[in-house]
Amino acid sequence: MKILQFTPGSYNFQYSLQCAVFEQEFNENYTGLSVFKEGDKSVTVYVPDEDYAFSAQVVGTTFRGEVERNDEVFKGKVIMQGQLVADNCIQGSIAGKHSEVPEMEVTGTFSLFK
Repeated sequence: MKILQFTPGSYNFQYSLQCAVFEQEFNENYTGLSVFKEGDKSVTVYVPDEDYAFSAQVVGTTFRGEVERNDEVFKGKVIMQGQLVADNCIQGSIAGKHSEVPEMEVTGTFSLFK
């Protein structure tokens, strides 16, 4: 059985979010994200387009990251959970709740890949 690898380097990030309050779907694609290894299980993901970084844990094939957003559209914690489905490819789900407007919840999917 092959052990899947998640190595530092340049990654692409795609996501699709739904928000009932806005009654629309948001789709974004980012390229050139930098992933840095921080010990055995921790990684830092840097998003240059937004000059923003977040930390995540990669344990076995499980990925979990928390992003604290504080911009004009969304304020609150967004949790990304996923699985390593191939070498350097994570797919998963996104969920978050606005800290000031609790009924504003976002859900969706993401893919982080080389």
